[in-house]
Formats: sequence, C-alpha cells, structure tokens
Amino acid sequence: MNDHLDFSQLVAFEESAKNGSFTKAAQALGISQPALSHRIRLLEERVGRRLFLRQHKGVSLTGDGEVLYDAVTASLDRIRRVVDRFRQEDAHQRIRISLDFAFGSMWLMPRLTANDLLPESIDLQISSAQLSPERHMRDGDVAFILARPEDVPDHAIRIFEEAVTPVCAPRFLSAHPDACRAESLLDLPLIHNEGPVPDAWMSWRDWFVDQGVDWSPSGTQSAFTTYQLVLQAATAGRGMALGWRGLVDDYLATGQLVAPIPAYARSGRWYFGVLCRQDPSPEARRFLETVASLAGRKTAGG
Repeated sequence: MNDHLDFSQLVAFEESAKNGSFTKAAQALGISQPALSHRIRLLEERVGRRLFLRQHKGVSLTGDGEVLYDAVTASLDRIRRVVDRFRQEDAHQRIRISLDFAFGSMWLMPRLTANDLLPESIDLQISSAQLSPERHMRDGDVAFILARPEDVPDHAIRIFEEAVTPVCAPRFLSAHPDACRAESLLDLPLIHNEGPVPDAWMSWRDWFVDQGVDWSPSGTQSAFTTYQLVLQAATAGRGMALGWRGLVDDYLATGQLVAPIPAYARSGRWYFGVLCRQDPSPEARRFLETVASLAGRKTAGG
C-alpha cells in the first residue's frame, strides 16, 4: 500500500466536511461530484476508517472524521498562511542590500533619509556585517563594498575613496598640542578598529608608513571591533582614531572631532555599489542609480 497521503484527497475531505455535501464541495473545487466521491473513498481506504455518514440530504463527519478534520484544517490553514505570505512578498518588490554597518549608518542611510529617497513601494532588507567583498556580493541584490577598481564589475558605482586622517576630540588636542605632527602620534593613545576580516580597512600602521614614519608606537593602544565604538571612544577623549573621509564628515562639521594633521593616506580602494545578480531587477537598478546620484560618481570603468 502507498503510505503517502494525496493532497487533493485531503482538500476534498476538508471541503466536503465544511459544506456537508459532496455536491457542493465538488462545485467549490471545480470538479465533478463522482470525481470528489472517488477521492473521499480512496482516502477512507487509505486511513482505514469511515470518515462520513452518507445521508439523504448530505454528509456528516463520523467520530474518526472529526479527529482527522481537526488535523487537516490545522495543516491546510498553516499552508495557506505561508502561501499568502509569499504572495504578499511578491506583491511588494524586495531589495536585499548587503553592506558594513559603518557605511550604512554613517553615509548611506543619512543621505537617503535626508533627501526622502527611501522607496515606500519596495521592501528593503538591509543586512549589515563586516564581511569580505565576495560575501557581501553573494548575500545581496545590491552590495556596498570596499575594494579596488580592478576587483569590481564594470557597472559598479564609485561612492568615495578610502582616505583616512587622524581625528580626536577637541579637548584631547588641547591636552596634547604636539598631536599636530605625525611622528608625535606614536607616543599618544591610539584607537584601532579591528574587525573579523583582516585588512578590511586601512590601519594605523598603513597611515604611518604613508607618512614616512616607522611604526613603533610607545603610547597605549585600544582596539574595538566596530567603527562606531572607535568614534565613541575618540569623541570621549580616549585617544586618536583614524577618520574615514565620507564617514566622519558630520563629526568634523559639528566639532565633535577635529583633524589636527591635514594629511590623508589613500589605499587605492573605493567604496563601490554593485549589482550582485546576473539579471538584476529593475528595482535594484533604480536603487543603485539613486545612490549614484547621491555620490555624484560614475561607474568603475568610467
């Protein structure tokens, strides 16, 4: 005997129980009454129980039928809710965006909200994590990654270049006026950003090498795994941090942080916006075009 339950038989059973009539159930399902009766008979043979009492004016459930009806309706209702959710998701186009939290919270979202550019008719699913560029592009419809131009597709949108300079709280600079010289920073407390992806961003070592200063710090060293914590420590006066142009602009504009050395080190990498699918949706394309207009940038190949 076949142990698998036939879905069409369960649906016929539920509809018959609700209508109290094989004829009405067949009409509701758009099949003939003999076809529905055949499905009920096969189901009764399968479960080894009589499920309906056949009466002159219709049918009613037996005791065993009542037990099965409770189980079938609960299962079918759950299936219908899942299908309805799928349909609702399809009714609203969705864009999955993968990026690191610092870029999303300090550059992208402030500009989208300030310019009222968050699309109301599209469901945005934003995933922020410190991942490799490959992982970001694998996990989203649109990804924002820090990479070299030769490592991204030609359609990628340049957002801003990775350029860093030391930043600190005004009171920290007042207490350490010698912080205006690159070599003097080696003796001061330095704040590092250390995430799960090695060399994801420029480091203090990179900045000192770019300035022609040997990396030999003698001051205290603090490390945080997110850039937001780095900036919180810097604004609290804990030490010097590296500030990324494009991410710390608001901090500098409001005076929460100052840049005592007007020397930016550049890695050759850029933040790029990338379409991740071979056949991207029109919504994903429009979203990336919107971000490109905010950045005022051309494609990586441009």
